[in-house]
Amino acid sequence: MGCNLRDLVVPHPIDLSDLRGERVAVDVFLNAYQFLTSLTGPDGRPLSHDGRVTAHLYGFLDRASSLIAHGIDPVFIFDGRPHDLKRETLKDRRDRKNVARRKWEAAVEVNDMASAKKLGPQIAEYTPNMVEDTKRLFDLMGVTWVDAPMEAEGAAAVLCGRGEVSAVASQDWDTLLYGSPTMIRNLTAHGTRKFGRVLSAERIELDET
Repeated sequence: MGCNLRDLVVPHPIDLSDLRGERVAVDVFLNAYQFLTSLTGPDGRPLSHDGRVTAHLYGFLDRASSLIAHGIDPVFIFDGRPHDLKRETLKDRRDRKNVARRKWEAAVEVNDMASAKKLGPQIAEYTPNMVEDTKRLFDLMGVTWVDAPMEAEGAAAVLCGRGEVSAVASQDWDTLLYGSPTMIRNLTAHGTRKFGRVLSAERIELDET
């Protein structure tokens, strides 16, 4: 996350039923990497079937279905091309991933599955084929998706500013910096436990920040 605005915002705890009938923008890539790094096999690689990664599909099927079951209309936003200013950051990420991949391969070679399990999430990739699979899944589910010209968070903030969605679901404070009038934190984690406490979804209004 780019910054921490926790001390500057006024979070309002909400129940998911409070969002019934609302359209909420959701960043695809943040969720995809969560699925690819958590739904893994013994070697730390994402769940797959016949050699084809399926972890992201299981994750999005469950997540979209859950939101719809609560009466929420999700609009999933895909990242477009990265801004030129992020070129060095992306290169650093690729370099770190290549180092992790070599370590993972070495661990697998000696059957050190404990180390491989830890290293697997560090080399997870959301490939163009996976992106197309996800869009196909959303089409089959009748779920709305949008290709952002650049950053998904920025596009989501614009949609919220135009009133095309009522809020942006995100854990990233950059959502407010992009100018989103309303942000929902912990939307998909609502009711789960973290560090000994039960998480609650929170609505945050930019004009109260």
